[in-house]
Amino acid sequence: MFAAEVQPRLRGPSTLVRFADDFVVLLAHKDDAERVLRVLGKRLGKHGLEFHPDKTQMIDFRQTPIRAR
Repeated sequence: MFAAEVQPRLRGPSTLVRFADDFVVLLAHKDDAERVLRVLGKRLGKHGLEFHPDKTQMIDFRQTPIRAR
């Protein structure tokens, strides 16, 4: 589903990593991440499922400049 329906609609590269009943989605653009989170939440809801609130989060892994002290 991810490769067929989600990836073609994204601006940048992406990867889905699954482990047991968990998954991590890696996306290049923040707006893609926000849209995937919103749309996937709705899709899960149609099947009586939801994201676990303590396990669902967006983390920015971009490098930030190191500030001099």
